Amino acid sequence: MASVSTTPLKTDSWSDICFPVESVRLIDMLPGYQIVPSDRQNSIVGYPTGSNPVVYAIQSEQYSIVPNTLLREVVTKYIPQHEINIRYTDRGEFTINVITPNEISIGDERLYRNLIINNSYTGKSPFTVQGTIVNERTVTETGVRVSYYRQICSNGLMGWADEWLEMDAYLNWLLAGKPKKHKKALDIKESGIETKTYTKQEVDEVVHKKLHHIRLDIDSLSSYLGKVLTQFMAHKGSLTAQVYQRLYNKPVQEATVEKLAKEVKIPVQLVKQAQERMKVEERILKSEPTMWLLYNAFNYSLMNSRVSLSLSDRYAMDEKVFHELTHQALNVN
Repeated sequence: MASVSTTPLKTDSWSDICFPVESVRLIDMLPGYQIVPSDRQNSIVGYPTGSNPVVYAIQSEQYSIVPNTLLREVVTKYIPQHEINIRYTDRGEFTINVITPNEISIGDERLYRNLIINNSYTGKSPFTVQGTIVNERTVTETGVRVSYYRQICSNGLMGWADEWLEMDAYLNWLLAGKPKKHKKALDIKESGIETKTYTKQEVDEVVHKKLHHIRLDIDSLSSYLGKVLTQFMAHKGSLTAQVYQRLYNKPVQEATVEKLAKEVKIPVQLVKQAQERMKVEERILKSEPTMWLLYNAFNYSLMNSRVSLSLSDRYAMDEKVFHELTHQALNVN
């Protein structure tokens, strides 16, 4: 979903986004006015420190706010050793990177296990954990996605392959044309790639459902998030890290960027910014151009540029870039 063009703000402090927010009836905000009947009669109002109150959206009485203060409480309780890196906009969008001490190495770089929480006070973007629109059926060991935080670009990476239980299954999905519904990929008769056959129960465990901001029980949500964070910390392996290593070992071909831009439909200005960013990282890391650097260059551009994309949409495009580059790097044709 496109939004007004904006550049995300950055902070490493919970306090910058943990301000009061509430639902206020329009009739209470506008005494003396006749309010035209509709199903949206409540304003979502935030009170950022040092700013006038902000009306983020007009919603129905059933709309439930997920306050950032709740997220701070849960994260602090279940991941006491963490740092945060936050992207947010003045329009009530928040992306919270919860960075843990657990690390992996890609080349000479150290990446840190990271949990990405997307929240919104506008009602336009869903509440997600690791890009997943959660519900109570998705707390499973096989359903845990692992993001990594990369210090050189100060971003969490939203490309992953962890919902596939093994590399062959992920390759099969790429071969099938990256269908939106994972279970469609299970019906593809591939040639040359062996893959595990999954039961319907296993598929359901990794196909995530929506958690709408409607009539949420905040206490239940808090308890559920605790389960998600516990699973995240307990999850040891990561297919995503294996894919990162393969991208690191693959040079960028001449037609790579053009094909990537065409397949993912990336705005022209972002393509140019990513190419410039990759050259910067080549100099910093004294590296040849690789698929790994190219993916990170797009990640950096998406999260630091002024474009008409919501934070959720930026990460959705980041994930598409990851899959397309993996498709090219592994020569899945």
